[in-house]
Amino acid sequence: MFTTIDVPSATFTSAFGISPHSDIVGSYDSPDGRRHGYLLSHGKFTPIDVPGATLTFAFGINPHGDIVGGYIDADGVGHGLDAAGRLGATPMQVALAWLLHRSPNILLIPGTSSVAHLRDNMAAGQLTLSPQTLAELDGIAALVDVKH
Repeated sequence: MFTTIDVPSATFTSAFGISPHSDIVGSYDSPDGRRHGYLLSHGKFTPIDVPGATLTFAFGINPHGDIVGGYIDADGVGHGLDAAGRLGATPMQVALAWLLHRSPNILLIPGTSSVAHLRDNMAAGQLTLSPQTLAELDGIAALVDVKH
């Protein structure tokens, strides 16, 4: 049995990855000819577009909902879409570093019962996020409607 997956109003839709929770990621072409990534979760399509990119695509999603893919910037240069791997950090470290960059008034209190995780969490304060990485993370946050 097959299930057809079509992003509404798309001229072409491809599915590339599925999580154990049945979330699906892929790409689609809009009527203007641009390629976008998407997440299909609980019957709802959410576009994935890196700010300033001319093309974005999503290839995979893990059980935690982390999406990997790629994008082409305005200069035609291709990039991977996985901030944590690119920075040599864990996804949690990148998330904590991003929150710390949001405002000097933020106090993070991540809970842990592991000394190793405590060290990882503390290392997040040493991560430097470039303006490009911050823009990518802001774009991801916009997908899930994070309030600033």
